[in-house]
Amino acid sequence: MLSSTVPITGRKVTGMLWTVLLLLNLVWLCLFAFSRLRLRLTYNCHVAVRGWRRRRSERRGGARRGKRPGGGGGGRLSPEFDLVVEVWPRCHLTWSRGTYTRTVTDVLDGRPVNVLYVVHRRFFLLCWREAEPRIEGVMPGHRFGNNLIRYANNLRVKEKLPYQSVRSIIKDTYRVEVTSQTIHNWCMKAADLSKPVYEDINRLANQGQVLHLDETGMPVDGSNQWLWVKVTREATVYKVYGNRGSEALKDLIEGWRGGTAVSDFYPTYSVLKRLVKGVRQQRSIPHLFRLVDKAVEEAGSPEAEEIAQKAKGLFKLKSAEEAKQKLECLLERHDKTIKSSKPLRRLAKTLRRHRDQLFTHMDLGIDGTNNLAEREIRPFVVFRKRAQCFRSWASAEAHARLFTVWRTRLRNGQPWLAGIL
Repeated sequence: MLSSTVPITGRKVTGMLWTVLLLLNLVWLCLFAFSRLRLRLTYNCHVAVRGWRRRRSERRGGARRGKRPGGGGGGRLSPEFDLVVEVWPRCHLTWSRGTYTRTVTDVLDGRPVNVLYVVHRRFFLLCWREAEPRIEGVMPGHRFGNNLIRYANNLRVKEKLPYQSVRSIIKDTYRVEVTSQTIHNWCMKAADLSKPVYEDINRLANQGQVLHLDETGMPVDGSNQWLWVKVTREATVYKVYGNRGSEALKDLIEGWRGGTAVSDFYPTYSVLKRLVKGVRQQRSIPHLFRLVDKAVEEAGSPEAEEIAQKAKGLFKLKSAEEAKQKLECLLERHDKTIKSSKPLRRLAKTLRRHRDQLFTHMDLGIDGTNNLAEREIRPFVVFRKRAQCFRSWASAEAHARLFTVWRTRLRNGQPWLAGIL
């Protein structure tokens, strides 16, 4: 049996195309009508709510809100603009919902400039919402640009200046009036934006094999708190705690994979063996030498001088096991002299207690001092002396976060505010 086929003529193809186009136009008109109806309903709801609030305020009494007609105040006047920039959305499937203007003061090419941004608000068909494009270089809710905010943060963190000095420098350099509270808000905003970078730096520090630890006092709201720092070859992390005990140390090294910890002779660091399995410790040799010199000075005898010189000479050896054996021989040989002097007994007790933590650097080939952590904590100490104290705990944590980003990126040769502001 032969199958019969109906040939498709050009007229039928044209009719099918016109049908498809008609259907597309109908869909487009339906979407357009629905969008306009939705916008109209939303606008009517806003108008109704504003009218209801106005009538409710009128029922409260005859007093009118706001400033008196012709009175002073009423908000900040927008400065005269030097440059006009139009901001358009990137999506083309939109229609206009009007424009609004925004004046921003910023620093361009080394001079202050007032930029008038004309922002075109649009309705996005694909998202079915009304939105506005983002202004590059300006954060939402700020009347100052990112260049000026970045300059203020540099003065605050890198130069370690108080708010009043930052305000004075900005006024003398760019003739721009800002308040200390505004600069504080800029620092808090930068710290909030740098939180992901801070977490990445903390994870990088936890991967280090040699971890240097140190702590120092830091006044917060009139009471003394503690700033802890952990330092590796690539990263520096500052954290603020309310105590100097093992709880703070446990939180500081949380996530550390283990290796070698370098610290001074503060007793809290003795719990590291319990917190991290298989950790090896190295006590700072310059701290030990200070303890030895103090004991010799308090003892005041030639025998104490001899013991001190022989104890310091042990650190010139190449093998840790040999140094431990000679240390035990030294303490046994001068046992009678040590027992007759209280400072020497205290020194001998320290040497015996930390016997396994004094010569670790000989076998591992690492630095036997804690200079790395002390050098990294020094900038915050200078900042503490200049700024005196922090008035809130949030401000202290924010500055610890900013200093972490600054010191880590400075050591790696990177601009510290890149990707943040």
